[in-house]
Amino acid sequence: MKILNSELIKPVNNKVIAEIIVNDYESNIIVESDLDSSGIESLQLYKGKVISYGETAKENAKLLKKGKVALFTEFAGYHLPIKDKLVKIINAYDIIAFNKGMEIKDNTVTPSHNRILVQLLAEKDSNKDLIVEDKDPRQVQLKYAKILRIGDSCNLGFKEGDLVGFEAFSGEIVREELSNEEPELVVLLEDLILFTINK
Repeated sequence: MKILNSELIKPVNNKVIAEIIVNDYESNIIVESDLDSSGIESLQLYKGKVISYGETAKENAKLLKKGKVALFTEFAGYHLPIKDKLVKIINAYDIIAFNKGMEIKDNTVTPSHNRILVQLLAEKDSNKDLIVEDKDPRQVQLKYAKILRIGDSCNLGFKEGDLVGFEAFSGEIVREELSNEEPELVVLLEDLILFTINK
């Protein structure tokens, strides 16, 4: 069955309906790990334009607004049978961040709820500031980053500019490294940060 108009669907409680934004280089069934070798888009992330949301959705995503671009994983929620569109219904808490426009940059991403946007430290900075020895296999399990932006529900006392360490596979990559000037960006839950580093 095909529902002809997404405007006829009213999400309840904390549910959000978003239309997946498909760029020219993407197919209608998005698997971003197969799409972009340049690294501009992160793996397994969708960008979706918010169509509508339930009455309690803003409790988990205070920046939620119709027309905003939300970032969430491909495994969040369910696809809806909307004709000629790729539409998903997800929980508001599944939104990891909002983005201004289409291109993901360090100054366009705002983390949602109790999440934090971090910029991974370049290897030269890590070695200089943190004395990281790549030869020690135990160090490979950690990543080091600078906090760029903090979600509106974070309450653990982190500040923008803090240097932090976290487990290597924590969080969601929202942009892979493009160069030393444009390092990898990650959004993660604040309680996944293991420690801060005094500058």
